[in-house]
Amino acid sequence: MIESTKDECFFDWKFHCRAKTEELKDAGFKRIENIIKCSIVYGDGKHYSPREKLDADKDFTIKCHRCCVSTYTSSVQTERHKRQTDSSRSCSPEPRKVTRRSSTSGEGDRFTFKTHCVYCGWKCDLQKDAKHPSRWRPAYMFRARTIGGYLIVSIKR
Repeated sequence: MIESTKDECFFDWKFHCRAKTEELKDAGFKRIENIIKCSIVYGDGKHYSPREKLDADKDFTIKCHRCCVSTYTSSVQTERHKRQTDSSRSCSPEPRKVTRRSSTSGEGDRFTFKTHCVYCGWKCDLQKDAKHPSRWRPAYMFRARTIGGYLIVSIKR
């Protein structure tokens, strides 16, 4: 079991922080309880020694860098670890479903090449309303075909 000394951060085994110039702080009862809880989530076995010492002495403290203990006990880090271990334990992980603009449109329309933009997927309105010309987005109808291996594009403005 790795113990922290007076000149060493408790989390040196994880973050290799011996060269840090930041001052070592004393982690008290609440912080040690949180470290123990996170250690159980990580499954690294580092919670046994502090648990025994904390049960014996309620004033027990651990020397550590503030950034090290904050990173180790971060809810974002623990949730990420839970997700990674859950996905690695499942024997056949399902691929994530990617929702594409072509499959679901905000207007309820299916994507069609004649009415939607090829690049952004939004519906193109070629007949503009004359009330607000400053709000018009340029849109052009085009058709593409290949002749002899060359792409021929015709644009209708």
